[in-house]
Amino acid sequence: MFTTTNNILFGKVLQEHDLVDSTNSQAKILLSKSKPVEGTVIIAHNQQHGKGQYGNVWATTAGLNLTFSIILYPKFIPANRQFLLSQAVALGIRDGLEPYLPQPTYIKWPNDIISSGKKICGVLIENSLQGNKLSDSIVGIGINVNQANFEQLPNAASLHTLTDRTFDLDKVLHRVLSCIEGYYLLLLANREASIETPYQKHLYLLNKPATFETGGATIEGIIRGTDASGRLLVESNDLTKAYGMKEISLQY
Repeated sequence: MFTTTNNILFGKVLQEHDLVDSTNSQAKILLSKSKPVEGTVIIAHNQQHGKGQYGNVWATTAGLNLTFSIILYPKFIPANRQFLLSQAVALGIRDGLEPYLPQPTYIKWPNDIISSGKKICGVLIENSLQGNKLSDSIVGIGINVNQANFEQLPNAASLHTLTDRTFDLDKVLHRVLSCIEGYYLLLLANREASIETPYQKHLYLLNKPATFETGGATIEGIIRGTDASGRLLVESNDLTKAYGMKEISLQY
């Protein structure tokens, strides 16, 4: 069903599975046995235990969406700058999906993709370190494409629910992989500003009042961007504070 790409790295090697525990877990098994070609994609029609951020489950209907992982070796990225990879991936997915959608597409910190106020894609990146640099990374991506029912997930949507169209999964995969690769190559060329500037520009609710939960309390604040380590900068009561990924959550 899925075909390899003509990209430099991403998707030139592709492993397709009917059912896996999760594509990230499958990628870990592959890495434990060999050193796959960089950009290898593991894609599944269905996964039993899809993983999301913070240990959440990524639920998806078999055969209707894209669930895949990309194996990378970003050894050129310092450990304290690993958020650059997250930014590049999020930007690539955003750019890949936006032409299909009627409304602007944004990045909900750190790397969810939002359109029409609904989440259409989630990302889980698992990095391994060697000294003070990254050694290998597994980039897990779940994109809601043709699923029509999200009754149990009121904040979720798909390309189909937002457009009333049915999409070719292989074509969407190829477009997204090509766009992510474009940003990854910018990282390889040390063009960090070409990643950080558009990431800030496309942050969901940037410079707009929003409601957050932090430390068991609800606060009102304004997102002012992110810092170099990937913390979210939120201004509240005339003070701007940096929050780590498990310290604050944006309320829909």
